[in-house]
Amino acid sequence: MKLTANQKLNGIDVKLEFYTPLWGFDNLDFDTFIQKAIDGGFDGIEIPFHMGLTLEASHLETISKIKAAGLKYIAQHYETVCSDISQYKQEIRTRLELLASTQPEFINSQTGRDFFTFEDNLSIIDVCEAVSKETGVKIYHETHRGRFSFASHVTEQYLKARPNLRLNGDLSHWCCVAGTLLEDQDKRLDAMFKNMHHIHSRVGFSEGPQVSDPTAPEFEATVERFLSWWFKIFDNAKARGDTSFPITTEFGPAPYMPLEPHTQRPLCDQWEANMYIKHLIKTGYE
Repeated sequence: MKLTANQKLNGIDVKLEFYTPLWGFDNLDFDTFIQKAIDGGFDGIEIPFHMGLTLEASHLETISKIKAAGLKYIAQHYETVCSDISQYKQEIRTRLELLASTQPEFINSQTGRDFFTFEDNLSIIDVCEAVSKETGVKIYHETHRGRFSFASHVTEQYLKARPNLRLNGDLSHWCCVAGTLLEDQDKRLDAMFKNMHHIHSRVGFSEGPQVSDPTAPEFEATVERFLSWWFKIFDNAKARGDTSFPITTEFGPAPYMPLEPHTQRPLCDQWEANMYIKHLIKTGYE
């Protein structure tokens, strides 16, 4: 299977845009990190602000530096975790409005709680949609453990209730929750790929959200499985008429990154793992 960054999918050019996460590289001087992203051939940065209920001057300075470097940025929301539904809806609205005011490409949101009722999570999704309409900034909901979208069969029910729901497909979480590579769920996945407008291209497996090293031969079949999903998602973007598709290469640091016992050394290099996956997606995998 071959796919390049400007491969024509059934006659339509789909440009793949690659973003690097700041996650795992927070210890670097930010100017150094920006140059690392540029040297790595990335189009932009996906960034969380670790924010409370306000934007700080340091957040705005970060955004200014990204844009001055000619890079795009995705704003990430994950901070809203309270267990009271009324408070949750107030806090997520405030945070999303603040992030939207910075004019990101879109907001990637870890939305809802897995223990909220179906109706309560739907009401949160509706708050997000209202903010998106009011601000003109798209909000994509990440498929993530602990959120409304923690499992494929559960997310399917939300898509039936809100058919236009836009997802960020981080399929590693669904594998981890199911304890499988979802081999018996192909029909369900194929139906949901049309709602995925962004991916986190991290390779998980049946027992965890991140393989220890995507270059290792023992993970070849797993990597192929994820690539096949991602290419189907790109083809669905073509079917929607999209001309570009954003990808965040999101192999992460510990605890996602397995560590050697006692020494606590990472089992692979996070940056190199992300560059490897970026290369596979851009050039194709045989």
